Amino acid sequence: MEVPLDYADPGGRVIQVAISRTEATGDRLGSVLFLPGGPGQSGLWMANEATATQIARRFDRIGIDPRGIGASRPALSCRTAREIDAWRALPPSANTPAGIATTEAEFRDCAELCARNNGTDLLAHLGTREAAQDPQIAGFQHAFDSFATHCAWVRSECALGYDEYLASDALRELLEPLLTAPAPTTDPRGLSYSDAVEAVLFSLYHQNGWDDLATGLAELRAGRGDTLLWLADWSWGRREDGTYPRSSDAHAAIRCVDGPPTHDREAVARLDVDYRRAAPFLDDGRGTGAAPKDLCAFWPVPNTLEPHPLSIPGLPRTVVVSTTGDPATPHEEGIALARRLGAVLLTYRGNQHTVAFQGNRCVDYAVARYLIDLVPPPDEFVC
Repeated sequence: MEVPLDYADPGGRVIQVAISRTEATGDRLGSVLFLPGGPGQSGLWMANEATATQIARRFDRIGIDPRGIGASRPALSCRTAREIDAWRALPPSANTPAGIATTEAEFRDCAELCARNNGTDLLAHLGTREAAQDPQIAGFQHAFDSFATHCAWVRSECALGYDEYLASDALRELLEPLLTAPAPTTDPRGLSYSDAVEAVLFSLYHQNGWDDLATGLAELRAGRGDTLLWLADWSWGRREDGTYPRSSDAHAAIRCVDGPPTHDREAVARLDVDYRRAAPFLDDGRGTGAAPKDLCAFWPVPNTLEPHPLSIPGLPRTVVVSTTGDPATPHEEGIALARRLGAVLLTYRGNQHTVAFQGNRCVDYAVARYLIDLVPPPDEFVC
């Protein structure tokens, strides 16, 4: 469908947003729109979600590629596949004055590349404010601790050892050599430190990935990085021919206009200290009390959203689904969102990122009953 690039100028430039639809198989009530997360992910495939539920019988299911993403046009493109490979292979700079300058120069170059390849007009209108009109770290530490316990119980030889309280130190020791040289892999790229961290984080999104992560860490302890590189490639969406989808570029472009960048050096340094304290398994041991500003500080267009209190007059009774062990969207945030919306909170006790329409009968039944019969589950309902 065609939509204005800028809703403040409806007669101006037009862009195309790709949508897909799977029709209801039974007595149709209406449509359900499935929005991808990320930000920056394609969502056309989501029209096939909830196939085995009553949602498929009663609703048309609509998937969407948000503006600038996937099949929507123009599609955002900042870096070539070769440039992304080079970015992934870069060793993280130490937080010394020279290292901070190097990191910020890399971010500045990336921002300028996005502006040059796409134009600032498109970049300025990719945020959630426009996309909504078209139709964090502590959670990872909790997920890592749960994985470490699982590894110790299930694996006869866990690369992290058998004491969950020492698992963060064990991971740091395992990854530290990658700061100076990549681990050998069958692929000539090798396994970089950044890709090893990416593989760990990616595997923590769902408990189904824990066995692959345990295998990859054991393999790394033996001197090889093939499984972790495979996981990192999966996370980045790298295809067999070496090309990439544009989700990582879109993630940066959306994130950088969805909130104010941080330019205050002291605030950036405090954030780095807090980050290392909240997630010691990600601490590379090279903190100096200083840190580089991130990519958004150098973004070529200003942000279009500011933090603000939620106030939605007349909002119907809403259901928020939140997982206790969600690494990317901690349960505390789900509780806070439900409170701000005056919504019913449905809590799923598990370790994964998102749960609705992924095969859990308790969750899917409660969500389907809400959408079909408009009956929310009881307050503080737990699956």
